[in-house]
Amino acid sequence: MPADAAGRLKVVTTALLPAAQQFDFYRDGVMRRVLPAVPHPRSAFRGSMRVIAGSGAELVEHKSDPVAVERSARRIRGDDCDDISIDLMRHCTTCTISQKGDRVVRSGELCFIYYGQPVSMTRSRHTAHGIIVSRARASDVLGSDFSSLAGKPIPKGGLAAVLSRHLMATLDEAGSMAAPERAAATDAAAEMMLVLLRTRLGRPVDEDGFPFGFYQAARMVIGRHCPDPDLTPARVAALVGCSRASLYRAFASRDETVADAIWIARLDRALQLLLSSADSQPPVSEIAWRCGFRHAASFARMFRRHYGFSPSDARVLTFS
Repeated sequence: MPADAAGRLKVVTTALLPAAQQFDFYRDGVMRRVLPAVPHPRSAFRGSMRVIAGSGAELVEHKSDPVAVERSARRIRGDDCDDISIDLMRHCTTCTISQKGDRVVRSGELCFIYYGQPVSMTRSRHTAHGIIVSRARASDVLGSDFSSLAGKPIPKGGLAAVLSRHLMATLDEAGSMAAPERAAATDAAAEMMLVLLRTRLGRPVDEDGFPFGFYQAARMVIGRHCPDPDLTPARVAALVGCSRASLYRAFASRDETVADAIWIARLDRALQLLLSSADSQPPVSEIAWRCGFRHAASFARMFRRHYGFSPSDARVLTFS
């Protein structure tokens, strides 16, 4: 992939086409790995795709009206495309995936798809996110045989939960991110995916081989849980699913510490609350408590040291 292509956001939609041309365009111009067919033919078909390119990986969002898709053995032989993906069903009433057996996928669930084997899916109107990794990159980490995972769900919790939130957050904010940020977020998602799959295969994980994925996952966990005053580096490592030593090394490689990242996340959250509370103006002590600080005095001292002005000054400067 050319260096300038990394992080590029590509958007394809049927919205600008005449209704009679929409499904044909979706079939031929949007879907690359599978062949779609509408369960109930109609003259109009709403569908769109957003793709962020990374290094040997793509982060993808699909939205469409009800549709059935199939990747047949004949298509596999014809296009020689054997990527793998973890898909997150974000919104969908009914979704069935058939790959080495049938299973129902509910909103919020992750599922592994191997495009080197036949697969079919039937979805109601839906939004699905996925991280797709090339077979070459996957084989470097997982080995040559990972077909046993085809069509299997990914248990919730730990790094899987972090990956789900990472996919949603990246695609929700993709339009306001710079290309290098999108590329970094895509590569981090790919690292998280490969760690999850290696764990599912029962193989040991060289945690130091995925420092960027663990770092990004930790930042996601810290941003979500920093209001908890009991959040510690040890708990961050447990939520991410790596050892404390590996997490410390991932932060140290960026001249950062996990503890500092937690405190800075709390201070940033407090500043946001101070800047957005013009009407209600809750006491500074309440904002401190809502951001994970047990004592208002220590909060005020750390806030001034970090920003150069007091919490009260932040409110006065903004709303005076």
